[in-house]
Parts: sequence; C-alpha cells; structure tokens
Amino acid sequence: MKNQPLQHIIVFSAALTLGFSLCLLSCTKADLPLNQPPEGTWVELNSRSDTIRFQRIDDLEFFTLTLGIEGANGIGLPKYGSGMYLYTLGADYISMRWLLSSYSEFKTFYFRRSGNRIHIGNFYDAPYGEILKFEKLN
Repeated sequence: MKNQPLQHIIVFSAALTLGFSLCLLSCTKADLPLNQPPEGTWVELNSRSDTIRFQRIDDLEFFTLTLGIEGANGIGLPKYGSGMYLYTLGADYISMRWLLSSYSEFKTFYFRRSGNRIHIGNFYDAPYGEILKFEKLN
C-alpha cells in the first residue's frame, strides 16, 4: 500500500515521456511555424526568373528581389521593384519596405510558408495574380 503513490508517479512519468516523444516524432518540416523567417533563394513559379533571396545580418532581416534587366537607350537596368527590402513576419503576413523607394512606411501583404514553398501577396505588380508562389532553390 505504501508503494502505490510511487507507482502512480512512475506510470504518469512514463506516459508523459511517451506522449512528448510521440509529439516530437510527428512533427515534419512542413509544420514549421508560419512566422519562421525563410532562408536562401526562392524562385517565382510562373516566371521562373523572378527571385527572392532572404538574408539576415544580426537582427536585421531583409531580402533582395531580382526581376531581371530591361533596356533603356541601350543600357541594361534592373527592372522597377528590384532591390533590397526590409521585412518583418507575422502569423499570416509580411510587412516590407523597399529601400530604393522614398516611401518610408512598411506595406503589409499576405504571407504563408509551407515546406519549400512560400505564398506572398503580389507586392511588385507581377502579372501572375494576387498571390505569388515561390519555391526554394537548393
């Protein structure tokens, strides 16, 4: 009879450990938190040429958008909207500011990450719809 409380504690501890272990094993890469910052280079699925490269220096999170080159009087220049953006992530949004713009406010767009894909509201007027789909490059 004196060992009964000890047995309950042992059974409870074993059940808790087993439950926690099963939780850890059931997680996959697709279960990443929505606001986890992406890393590396991502390509837009329709154009296969628009890319975003996410970077971090200390606490500063930014990305570089590359849209290609367009000619003006025989001079190749980056397309409008290309360049660096500061950003912050929320649960289902990204707030960003284009560093080459005189507009200093952050603009907010839809954002969702699922495994090796991200969906972002059309922030650079691409002709591919309201939501842009990017896939991570290896």
